[in-house]
Amino acid sequence: MRRVVGRNGVDRAVGQPLPDRGDIGRRAAGADIPDSPLYGLFALRERLPEGRVAPPETTQKMRIGDLLATPELRRLYVVVALISSAWDVHQFLVPLYGARIGLSASGIGLILGAFAIATMVVRMVIPLFLMDVSEWKAI
Repeated sequence: MRRVVGRNGVDRAVGQPLPDRGDIGRRAAGADIPDSPLYGLFALRERLPEGRVAPPETTQKMRIGDLLATPELRRLYVVVALISSAWDVHQFLVPLYGARIGLSASGIGLILGAFAIATMVVRMVIPLFLMDVSEWKAI
């Protein structure tokens, strides 16, 4: 077995199959992925409410349009639509712009990955900052 150093400085074995490490295999591991939500439900089964929650008693029929009648919710929907469309445009244009300025696919992937990690960190930290603020003030 010979070793080759790649362009990124990582050496790898060439010409030899990967050694068998006793793994269960990709197909067996991938077959378990659809069951992942069930594991979460099993772990949280004590916190789930017992039985069904009855809807509130009303004499009039509720419609989706009623949500748009509330000014606060209408503003929230507009902001969510803007943020969602900006996210989609970002995901579409970053690879195009990166290719135009000469970035490699790995560099573009690093940029998109860093953005995803930053988004995750922000989503984990925001609740700490909003503990003393009501939801409507935050929105």
